[in-house]
Amino acid sequence: MKIHGTAKGGAESKHDFGVAFSSSGGGIPTVCYNADNLNTRYEFVKTTTSNLVVGAYIDGISNPVYNEDVTAIAIYIYAESDTSGGVFALGVWDSDGDLKNESDTFTVDAMPVGTSPANPTEKITKTITSTTIEDGDTIGIICKTAITGDGRVETGGYDAASDITNWGRSVFTQGGTVSVNDDRVLIICVNE
Repeated sequence: MKIHGTAKGGAESKHDFGVAFSSSGGGIPTVCYNADNLNTRYEFVKTTTSNLVVGAYIDGISNPVYNEDVTAIAIYIYAESDTSGGVFALGVWDSDGDLKNESDTFTVDAMPVGTSPANPTEKITKTITSTTIEDGDTIGIICKTAITGDGRVETGGYDAASDITNWGRSVFTQGGTVSVNDDRVLIICVNE
């Protein structure tokens, strides 16, 4: 599906975000950015700060996930073959950077293994207890403990080079100040 609209500042945006909507089960529509939009990646390395969160920031009440109940989160991710360990979880954080809910933890062993493709092409999906999404929330991944080895764990992102309406990419240490970039977003799927 192509979304056409006006970005902040009045510039017309015609990005194909590949958002799929499905209303099966009466719950939140499935919202997913497809792999065609993956043009950048965000990484975790052995020097990553504990509890670093990278996520999709909900920027406004017109975001398709706003005020919906999320029970599953998926992100595009891979681990280079010379990595191990690390402790990660997918989750939801509020506008103050505080945890609202998260999945069970997982390590590099649960991730697709790659040798540094241009962008991750496989997803990992985790369930969470039903969580209502509010304006200013972040849906994303936390690196609780850094990986070991010389490789990287990389997550799929989208860099639009201009504001992305209703989305942003947030980066912060859990419980700290949420920093948002309106030109980027972590590619997520919810309730797949």
